[in-house]
Amino acid sequence: MRLDLHLPLFVLARIPRLTQLHMEGEQLARQIDDPGRLGRVSFRMGAYSWLNAQYAQAIGYGRQGLQIATATHDRELGILSNYVLGVGHHGRGEYREAIEVLTGYLEGPDAELARRRLGMASGSPYILGCHRVVRCLSAIGEFERAFHYADGAVQAADATDDPPAQAWAYTGRAFPFLAKGEFAQALPWLERALGLCETKTVLLCLPTAYFATGWALARLNRSLEGISYLERSVTASESLGAKVDLSLFCLGWVEGSFLAGNIQDARRTADKALELALASGERGNEGGIRLPLAEISASEDSRELEPAASLYERAKTLAEELGMRPLIAHCPVGLGRLYRRAGKQQEGQEHLTIATTMYREMDMRFYMEQAAAK
Repeated sequence: MRLDLHLPLFVLARIPRLTQLHMEGEQLARQIDDPGRLGRVSFRMGAYSWLNAQYAQAIGYGRQGLQIATATHDRELGILSNYVLGVGHHGRGEYREAIEVLTGYLEGPDAELARRRLGMASGSPYILGCHRVVRCLSAIGEFERAFHYADGAVQAADATDDPPAQAWAYTGRAFPFLAKGEFAQALPWLERALGLCETKTVLLCLPTAYFATGWALARLNRSLEGISYLERSVTASESLGAKVDLSLFCLGWVEGSFLAGNIQDARRTADKALELALASGERGNEGGIRLPLAEISASEDSRELEPAASLYERAKTLAEELGMRPLIAHCPVGLGRLYRRAGKQQEGQEHLTIATTMYREMDMRFYMEQAAAK
């Protein structure tokens, strides 16, 4: 009975209550030596841990579920456990590990089985796994592969005509466009996702759809609209009690505020975003947050270059460790501007050339043109 409460309470985002019920269920499953139900508890506790941004715990539950799946030859549990393991790695910025785990079942012998719902509330492991793979591939600059998995998710979701699955698939379809700087192309997908989230009460996808929509609008010089959506992404996430991606949503708010010229608001939100990322071990988000922090620092004091340069270098170091090629390319742009402002024209141009070359290799034309015009 405790396990059966998952679907209705998960749709309502009642995560604390579900965690309590499944901890009780785990005790009962151990008492009667029921590995099948214990495996389901492991998967769900991993999902709840992930939603609470407790990624190491999620990974631990995923591995526990895989052990049970292997011992009991439970293919469904193996897929679900790998999903939890993959999203746990994604949360920590371990993009290549996440891609390896998730594509293992997306492309492996259990790919067709993964297209079934398997008791998940927001879509099949295939659709939700594709969504996360798309975001990981976008973060490391492998856009062609990202679009491949995004298209697969959309096709699978449309075939089911299931609003939560479609909302996640459409939102995921926008992420490669956003990462490349093709913001206008992202908007139609996000409008479809938002329509489903708001009319069909897809609560768990709503903060992500708000964030992506706000980011696109802010970059398209529609700052007031963009900030409104970015604020809603944070408040919607907080109202659900979910911590996963909260630092990312704050990062979007930071960038929207900065583009609108609201430097003090951007600084305040950036400090909150960094605190959240550090507390949760979200190293990819930490790297992303340090980039606007550097830009804010550079705008606040045009005479002191060292604080901003240090932040750019820290962001670049994290990006290199995690293989985040777009972020690696963004950092020399800021450094190039700093050096030019200090009168070091040649050094500044060298950084901008590095950025332009990387953007060209990844076909990030919007950013390439911006760097070339600096």
